[in-house]
Amino acid sequence: MPKLIRELRMGPTKSFKTGAVVGTYPKPLLCLQFDEGGIDIIPSKGMESGDKEAIKFDITSEDIVTIKANAFRSYLAKPMAEQPKVLCIDLTDSSLKNMSLEFKPLGDSQPMQDTVDTMNALTTICNWKTIVFDPLTGFQQIMLNHIAKINPNAMADARQWAGQVGQKVQQMIGVLTSLPCHVVLIAHTQLDKNEMTGAILELPNVYGKVRESIGELFSQVFYSTKQGTKPQLWSTDQGFVRGIGTRWPVGLPAVCNVDFNSIYGKETL
Repeated sequence: MPKLIRELRMGPTKSFKTGAVVGTYPKPLLCLQFDEGGIDIIPSKGMESGDKEAIKFDITSEDIVTIKANAFRSYLAKPMAEQPKVLCIDLTDSSLKNMSLEFKPLGDSQPMQDTVDTMNALTTICNWKTIVFDPLTGFQQIMLNHIAKINPNAMADARQWAGQVGQKVQQMIGVLTSLPCHVVLIAHTQLDKNEMTGAILELPNVYGKVRESIGELFSQVFYSTKQGTKPQLWSTDQGFVRGIGTRWPVGLPAVCNVDFNSIYGKETL
């Protein structure tokens, strides 16, 4: 039986993380989407890039079915053979809201409730080969909206909510990595300066202390970047980017291609 992938793929925005995973990882694939337009990078049929360095996707945009969380139950019990190649659950906070003069997130608990319900449903039935959680920053934002709804006073002091958000991220990863399929978590990064040493590192954009240990929760931690226009992955520590590496597969080059077969090979399907 092939090993199950437990992958954290991190990097700056627009570094071709989501497209590479959704476009090349084993299907059927379920994408839990917290970024509006996050998989728009997948081209429609006949519009594929002719660039020799472009990633060769195994799907087109016509293969993607996007639903809201309240429609997930109708897909949940379908066997793998009847699932669309890519099912995307839109968990973004897209409800219309009015601006206010307060400097805090706009309170809304529904996206957080939808996410919890979806994750818990997957622990009972999981008829997908790959689940992609994209991106971590979007998930954190709906948590902040939830806290602003149930405890608005807490938003005045980050010490009251940052640790809670970090703990919930760790809980989410525990559920995600327990599922009987390949899982990939997409995370943006930000530069972080150590005031004691002056060292500048690029770390996952995660609230709370979990940002420093999040890599321990995955078997594969990759850093996504580009050389010119060509997407590439770093599979070992590189300068100010630390904590990346793999338990398996063994023998990956320090810089490798971003598609599934280049990393894992077809035998991992």
